[in-house]
Amino acid sequence: MTPGSRRAVPAIINMHSVKNRFLMRIKNATPALYRRFWLPMTARDLLVVGGCLLAEPRSLAAFWQVAKGFPSALRRRRIIMARRRVSDEAMARWFSFQPAAEPLTGQPAREPAASMLEAGVSLSAL
Repeated sequence: MTPGSRRAVPAIINMHSVKNRFLMRIKNATPALYRRFWLPMTARDLLVVGGCLLAEPRSLAAFWQVAKGFPSALRRRRIIMARRRVSDEAMARWFSFQPAAEPLTGQPAREPAASMLEAGVSLSAL
């Protein structure tokens, strides 16, 4: 979502967007990823907080929602990290300033999608 398009979206959706940003970070970011990308991550987070304070005060409720959801996010984080199949290096590709998609080259993927799916889940179900 771009800053210009936020004005066209209902305030409740913007609030949930802010909330989900921080809950997603709590659940998924590892200490190694945060150390590696601390400056852009922190700068963007400060921009979001500042935007809420100055331009979108109706989204400030998101921070209360994050505080309320923190214990649940930590429980989910433990589950996610216990089942983790992708290295920090593979995750880091998604945090670069370059596009995150990788071109189809006909070469086998470094981490085949099938190995990242749980047993019993078929690709046709996606």
